[in-house]
Amino acid sequence: MRPPPQCQSPEEGLAGRTNGPLHEDAAGFSAGCICTFLACLVTAFQTETAFAWWVCAGLGAITAFRVPIVLFHDGLKTSAGVDDRLWAAVYSQSGLVHVLLIGLWPLSIFAGPEDTSSQLFSFGSAICFLVGLVARNFGSATLIRRQLILAGVPMIGALLLPGEIWHAAFALFFAVFCLTLLRISDRMRVTFVAAMTAGEETQRLAYSDTLTGLANRAEMTRRVGAALAADDRAFTIHFIDLDRFKRLNDSYGHGFGDAVLVETARRIEEVMPPNATLSRFAGDEFVLLQDEVSSRVEAGAIAAALIAAVGRPMLIDGISVAIACSVGVAIFPEHGQTFHQIIQRADTALYAAKAAGRGQYVFFDETMEHREKERVRIEADLREAIATDALTLAFQPIVDCGTHKVSSCEALIRWHHPQRGPMSPGLFLPIAEECGLMRGITDITLRKACAAAAAWPEAVRVAINLSPSQLDRCDIVETILASARDAGLACGRVEIEITENLFLDQDRSVFEKLHALHAHGIRFSLDDFGTGYSNLGYISRLPLDKIKIDRSFVVRAAEEERDRALLRGMIRLIHSLNLKIVVEGIETEAQLQMVMEEELVEELQGFIFGRPLPQVAIAALLRALAGDRHSPEKGLACVPAASTA
Repeated sequence: MRPPPQCQSPEEGLAGRTNGPLHEDAAGFSAGCICTFLACLVTAFQTETAFAWWVCAGLGAITAFRVPIVLFHDGLKTSAGVDDRLWAAVYSQSGLVHVLLIGLWPLSIFAGPEDTSSQLFSFGSAICFLVGLVARNFGSATLIRRQLILAGVPMIGALLLPGEIWHAAFALFFAVFCLTLLRISDRMRVTFVAAMTAGEETQRLAYSDTLTGLANRAEMTRRVGAALAADDRAFTIHFIDLDRFKRLNDSYGHGFGDAVLVETARRIEEVMPPNATLSRFAGDEFVLLQDEVSSRVEAGAIAAALIAAVGRPMLIDGISVAIACSVGVAIFPEHGQTFHQIIQRADTALYAAKAAGRGQYVFFDETMEHREKERVRIEADLREAIATDALTLAFQPIVDCGTHKVSSCEALIRWHHPQRGPMSPGLFLPIAEECGLMRGITDITLRKACAAAAAWPEAVRVAINLSPSQLDRCDIVETILASARDAGLACGRVEIEITENLFLDQDRSVFEKLHALHAHGIRFSLDDFGTGYSNLGYISRLPLDKIKIDRSFVVRAAEEERDRALLRGMIRLIHSLNLKIVVEGIETEAQLQMVMEEELVEELQGFIFGRPLPQVAIAALLRALAGDRHSPEKGLACVPAASTA
């Protein structure tokens, strides 16, 4: 949201209001003016002096001038093209003349033949008029002072004309009364200005974000509502979300995260078009309303510019950070007809952008809505599955190349949906990450994997995958150790598999947790090596025991000699780091033969040794292998295919 134009101070704004609440009671104003003129006319008849009649004539003329202007102000301003500044000048200057005549009225009566009733009537009416002035015009200190002087001086003069001590004393009291009125007007003005300021601040807080100064959700709702009302033009909603902001916030603190949000808002404002409004919608989510969009290409260009601007490295408190954003784009009226519909569909497109790899923009389409509804249903069912402990584990053997025996088994989460049947982890695990359910899944996996491994032969370890997000947990070290301890499983028999994505958002606390676990005997392996970040500098700092080469290298190496050379080079590199080498994805005899020719490879994993087995089946298999009478060289290879299927 662009900064508003420079505006007046609250007191200046109050003083300049000539058609607001202070001047809206046209009927009351007109009645007071007419009644005062009629009272003056009565006293003029009673005293029958020329001075009184001249004052009465002047008061009648100014009343006839001011009353129509106040009563018909809006119409006169429209028809004559009179602006508010001219109206303010006419109102204040004619008011000064009016007040002067009111003050001269008692003077004209006191200057004539003595008539006590007329004197009291004129002076009392003038005082009432002055009190009304204070109530009506307190917004302008200058105007009040001028009016009190113009009316008060003649009225004091009227009291001094008789030359009597009591009238002089009354004049003194009246002067004090005028000063009191001035003081009251000042207090009223201060109170009113404070109320105006508080009201404006409340209004500002209600419609702006206190951190960034942008429009907030309520203001964006109002702006979009206004855009929807003007349904003769298209507009675009860009739903912007910072990728992995929570990790950054947790790592460096909320103050650091707030600074990132402020800088993000500034960068978006730099590149957004003039006809756009930016709001901080919630947390690290921003919504950009782009008005009068001419084409889908134009909307895409703006979304791309937003991503590029936010993606540049930021220097916050001496720390350089790079944080990407994803953008979901929805266009009115193509993608929605109501506020909630257009916002929800932009949000749906944002989820699609994140699912597609983050750091990009995606336009909404109808298929996304179906997928989003499906995702919501899966999330609800997954919550229930976690609550009812309906998730199970399957275990895939990892074989030692030298002995052909099972050295460890990788624990794999499984979910058998009551209606849908077996659910792919590739479907429900990303949903669990997005919805904050990964903690529950991790706890279940650790508990059940350790309990299962406790019943295996002591030489067999259990490998457990740990999501990068779970390493942010402050209790992850104790959770892993407690799972092993409760199951009666030695820490040395637990392997934690982490992925290269860990390095994308690493911080010192993550390394500290890994080293703390390693000090207790927990082993670590780097999974899917070669498919992610592959930063050898970080690898050298991690307490790793082994690295698992992704199956994609095996598939390509079996087909192309150049890929075979690449696989061989990776194996040698890992060996030079003094780490165990595990090759994943062995599915055919040819692949097995090829990998076995690499003498540095120490462990193998793949369907050729058997598909993942339920807990009971893997326990039976391991017991069978432990009691096998065949030679050590055969190991798992001598197990019938039916046993490992």
